[in-house]
Amino acid sequence: MEQKKFFTAKKIAILGVMVGLSYALTWLKIPMLLPFLKLDFSFAVMLLAGYMLGPLSAEIIVVIVHVLGLIGSDAFGIGEIANFIMANVFVVLPTFIYKYRKGFKWVITVLCICSLLEISVALLTNRFITYPLYFKDGAKTQFELHFGLLLLFNAIKCVANGTVTVLLYKRLKNLLNKFL
Repeated sequence: MEQKKFFTAKKIAILGVMVGLSYALTWLKIPMLLPFLKLDFSFAVMLLAGYMLGPLSAEIIVVIVHVLGLIGSDAFGIGEIANFIMANVFVVLPTFIYKYRKGFKWVITVLCICSLLEISVALLTNRFITYPLYFKDGAKTQFELHFGLLLLFNAIKCVANGTVTVLLYKRLKNLLNKFL
């Protein structure tokens, strides 16, 4: 029995396009609530790629986009590290589950669950990694002041990226299936 190749020319080309699109979307940021919170839609592209190409492809995109993000980071990579952690929860985990549980109902259910997980992980990451690196001794106080805004921002980010993913999923899935 012949084993299916993971890295075909078509798959690598689609992966490259998705990396480029995800990275480009990280530059189109919408400022929200606090000066350092910016909404982008790169997670939606990463999710779509993961649903179409699999969880390993999603992880490859997450890693490459965040390594590229370190190059242009204005915060010494602190935000990129936090975003990388959150992308693994919101992008890689749902695409891994999708590998075994396909269907629109599962996509919606898993995105809702992973949104709650991402919000929890985001709050923990901000409390114990991001804020101590940004605010040093005043980290705990600043985090307590910003808690509600961080919660709201991450909820908006998950809903926005999840909604874009769901709206584009069927159309792009059928289109890309022709090429894979």
